[in-house]
Amino acid sequence: MCDTLAQTFKDYRRHDTFADIVTCLQPKLYAFAHRMLHDHDEAQDVVQECMVRIWMHIDKYDADKPFITWVYAICSHLCLDALKQRKRYCPLEDTAVQIRDTEQAERNLERKDIDHCLKVATATLSPKQKLVFTLCELEELSIAEVCGITHLSYLQVKSNRYWAKKSMIKQLKKMGIDGKE
Repeated sequence: MCDTLAQTFKDYRRHDTFADIVTCLQPKLYAFAHRMLHDHDEAQDVVQECMVRIWMHIDKYDADKPFITWVYAICSHLCLDALKQRKRYCPLEDTAVQIRDTEQAERNLERKDIDHCLKVATATLSPKQKLVFTLCELEELSIAEVCGITHLSYLQVKSNRYWAKKSMIKQLKKMGIDGKE
């Protein structure tokens, strides 16, 4: 659906079509950016900047390739830039959660624990490894799609994925999570 919208927007620069593109892509891009950056505000900023770049550079989109690959490439570069700006420093702050229902509180706590563990474990990865890990394992994209997004070779993607997984396993074991539960 997004490919058709993108071609229509590229051909006619219709504002309503771009609004549909935003509606189609924003949730996916936010989830991806948040997984990369572990920061709500920063992820929103990246998605907004991504949308601006799509608007400004739609004429550079090659309709022979999937639109989503082009968009993920833009978003991934913005995420890598954001990671470089903070120099891989990721403060781990506690956030207060106010919840009335105890079941909801437990689910939120479990989710927060998982997010915290991922944040700590991915903090040790290089930006390239984090990008490949997030695209392959969390976004569940194929290696071919990741190659198209990152402009890395098949072997580079496989290698970065391998080393990222190995590092993640090591970090999770340090936290007492061995994956056998």
